[in-house]
Amino acid sequence: MNHAIRSHVATRVVALIGAGTAVVATTLIGTVGAATGEEPQGPDAITCPAQPVQLPGRDLTCANLAGADLHGLDFTQADLRGANLRGADLRGARLGQARMRGSDLRDADLSNAALGQADLRDANLAGATLAGAQLVQTELADALLPGVDAGRARFTQATMPRADLTGAVLSGADLGQVDLDDAVLTRADLSGADAGGTAFVRADLSGARLVDASFTGADFTNADLSGADITGATFFSATFEVTKTDGVVGGSSPMGTVAFLSALAGAVLIGTSVATWARRRRAGDDVGSTGGGATVVAAGVAQAVGLYLLACGFVSDYAAVASPLGGDVAPVIGDLASHPVTPFVGALLLIAATVVRAMARGRSVMRVA
Repeated sequence: MNHAIRSHVATRVVALIGAGTAVVATTLIGTVGAATGEEPQGPDAITCPAQPVQLPGRDLTCANLAGADLHGLDFTQADLRGANLRGADLRGARLGQARMRGSDLRDADLSNAALGQADLRDANLAGATLAGAQLVQTELADALLPGVDAGRARFTQATMPRADLTGAVLSGADLGQVDLDDAVLTRADLSGADAGGTAFVRADLSGARLVDASFTGADFTNADLSGADITGATFFSATFEVTKTDGVVGGSSPMGTVAFLSALAGAVLIGTSVATWARRRRAGDDVGSTGGGATVVAAGVAQAVGLYLLACGFVSDYAAVASPLGGDVAPVIGDLASHPVTPFVGALLLIAATVVRAMARGRSVMRVA
């Protein structure tokens, strides 16, 4: 048994030395020796410390570390550009500010790894595991991440334009203020994710699962949300301009009907105004006067418009993607609702119309008296 272990260690030593990482190999020998309970023998025996290998700042450019057990190691600011880390075990590894552009991390396990401010541009992470990893301000432009498992990972302020996240699992992830312009998130799972302030300009989220996710202040300009499931998702103050929403699922949220209900309430206001106008005409009131029915009807219309604008301003989260008025008017409603002055204009118009209507009624009563 011991002979087999030593043969395995020798094989790894040769591979690692060939990659220019003899220090890693030396420590691996000491680690296995300690695991077998035997002390190194012979005149050339080396006694290695038991602490983990530390490789901060090391030059490992183009190193072949495929399948290597590197969990918990410190690669802070290390140069791993073009390195082959395919299938490597990097659980809990510290890779902060590491240069890893163009590296091969396919099927690597980076669970709970620290990758803050690392450079992973053009890197291939297809099928990698990033569950619980820290990627704050990490550069991932043009990176390949299809099928990656990044549940509960933290991507805050990461730059990921043109990244391929097809079928990626990002459930519960922190995607706040991330740059995902032109990114591909087709069939990605963002359920429960927090993407507040994130840019999805021209991003492809067709068929994506956005259940219970938060997109407060997100920008979906020219994005594709076709067939996405937005059940329970929130889009407060989100921007929707020329956004494709065909076949969106889950748009029947109660909040999504507020704009429609406000339109119904406005119709009631207009209806009562028309009824008042008709009643005053039968009573011989001067329709065209300041206190006449024409003013009351005009005030009722203004109230309806003000109420609708106010509602749109406060429910801009669903005004575009979950409007019960239909997809054809969704872009118009989105532009209207996303404008910052919309709720204020609506409130002022509603108040002014209500005051004018009350004054008109009062003058009518005084005239009758």
